[in-house]
Amino acid sequence: MHIRQHRTLIHFPGTLAAMAMLVALLAPSMATRPEDYRILVASDSSSDTQAPIGSKLAPADQAMLRDVAEANLAEIDAGQLALERAQSDQIRQFARAMVDNHTQAMKETEQFAREKNIQLPAAPGARYTAALAELKTLKGLAFDRQYMSQSGFGQHKATVELLQKIQSSAQDPELKALAVRLLPIVQKQLQYAA
Repeated sequence: MHIRQHRTLIHFPGTLAAMAMLVALLAPSMATRPEDYRILVASDSSSDTQAPIGSKLAPADQAMLRDVAEANLAEIDAGQLALERAQSDQIRQFARAMVDNHTQAMKETEQFAREKNIQLPAAPGARYTAALAELKTLKGLAFDRQYMSQSGFGQHKATVELLQKIQSSAQDPELKALAVRLLPIVQKQLQYAA
């Protein structure tokens, strides 16, 4: 029965033409690119991030972008804590600048990640949360000293090195451009903290 129906279709030239027209009309809507299907899979990193399969960055670039996001989130959290606990007005001013600058940097980082289909961490990683937990145990002058040493100097030094690494080794030119925009701000913060 199936063979007879097939032969019937061949005998009607109009049917073949209609099928060809139907395929031509449907083909554009059926054509898809891999990036049209963005499926999130669990990441094996400790920061509960997810990596979209259709991301537009090399894995090493993705890791560096996530590191930038974690550094921004850590600076925001530490700065907010310093606004509450710092004894010195100068340190509170520095903390306000850290919250403002790193919030802006995080917005730029998030925008870039959206464009590249990368899921960023929602919170700083373990190395930052441990340092923040230590800061939370301190008060007064001890807090001020530790905040400036750890967050002001130490984290900014590491972030400067990360941004320089991105500029020299990232494959994506837009990621390099993001690092170029952020580096002078972080260098200025590092100089202030030193």
